Amino acid sequence: MKKGQLAFENIILVGTVAFFAIFLIIATFDFFGLFYKASRIQDAIEDILHVASSVSNLGEGSQRFVTIYLPDGITGTVVMPHMIVVNFTVQGQSTVATGATQLMLVGKFPTTKGYHNVLVYAVDKDVILIGDAPYLTGLMPSSVNFTELPIIIEINGVNFDPDSIVIVDGEPYSAGFYNYINSRRIVLEAIPGHFPSRPKGHDYPFSVINPDGQTSNQLNFTVRGVGRDNHGDEQA
Repeated sequence: MKKGQLAFENIILVGTVAFFAIFLIIATFDFFGLFYKASRIQDAIEDILHVASSVSNLGEGSQRFVTIYLPDGITGTVVMPHMIVVNFTVQGQSTVATGATQLMLVGKFPTTKGYHNVLVYAVDKDVILIGDAPYLTGLMPSSVNFTELPIIIEINGVNFDPDSIVIVDGEPYSAGFYNYINSRRIVLEAIPGHFPSRPKGHDYPFSVINPDGQTSNQLNFTVRGVGRDNHGDEQA
């Protein structure tokens, strides 16, 4: 065999080995990239669920903050009644991490890269709020006869802000006053002009929006009996 031919064959061999080595390195980086992201996200989910169980055992009104770290690439998160779902991508490939619990979960899981100090709050023993979105726990009273208006309604909940906006029947409430008392209580004046009743009663959904755009759940305020609208006409 000539020296030139041998050298050429060695070059081909070295090139082939280098190609497969590069392929193996890329595949290894992809694997460890997926493993790293998946493990950090799964750890974050499990940390929150562990704290959720802890505050549930402590009872209604208990709360703790848990610090979690999230990598980049998260494309969406969903807090479901008994599960947290996090969608993310690695090298353009979509995948998902989940965590399940018997507790009723509400709220929002973070999506951005970095450290997050997440509030975990026991609305009651079985309902756990995740995050700092407002959440309504009750209206006092929750129903009245039309003849009892005007009346003061206490809106009770969690994570209210001094600049929170009260939404009634889909619109910001402006008919009467409402005042922020503290992060768990807002009082509102329900006046007849804004709450006309129907013969069979009528439900008016209440919710709260915080300045950062996060919106609470809805609770219904019911007005019973026959009322009159702003023109004095009987409501049908």
